[in-house]
Amino acid sequence: HSVTTQLHKDACMPLTRMQVTASHFRQHMEYVAKHYNTVTLSQAMDSQSADLPLPPRSCAITFDDGYLDVFENAAPILQQLGLRATFFVIGRPTALHGIPWIHAVHAILDSYSAAECAAEFQKAEPVFFDIPARCRSALLRLVWRYFLNADRASRWRFLQTVQERLPARPHSAYRFMEPWQIRRLHEAGF
Repeated sequence: HSVTTQLHKDACMPLTRMQVTASHFRQHMEYVAKHYNTVTLSQAMDSQSADLPLPPRSCAITFDDGYLDVFENAAPILQQLGLRATFFVIGRPTALHGIPWIHAVHAILDSYSAAECAAEFQKAEPVFFDIPARCRSALLRLVWRYFLNADRASRWRFLQTVQERLPARPHSAYRFMEPWQIRRLHEAGF
């Protein structure tokens, strides 16, 4: 999901294991470059549908969401090592300059103390958040459980209520690629 220059261990992205440092990512990719042949997901799917062989020890590298730090930190490493990858970019942040609900929740949790978040989450949804949670990881689990069981309207109502009380402060982890950066990845063969 995210490849950063500096890991903030108490932030949501590392807690959910969706973020790695660029140096750690490079180590992983050096291993991949030495032991595997990377293909794009399109190549892998074409191989299956047309019964075409893939190179031996093939693997596909994928990135979800379209975070800007992947463009800034991961793509250059992939290019330097001659590795292929597929990027799945969420359209809403690119087109509307907004962020998806789970990223908005992460931004709030990264902007305020766990106690402040817990109090506001409980005000927004008292029935669900009746269990006291005093750390980010416990709050993340509660929010995930709530969002998995709630309908879309309830999720957005909860998020709007919380955002009115706790507006997220800008956080670099939740910046998404712009259309020109997506085009540049495509032009580079990703």
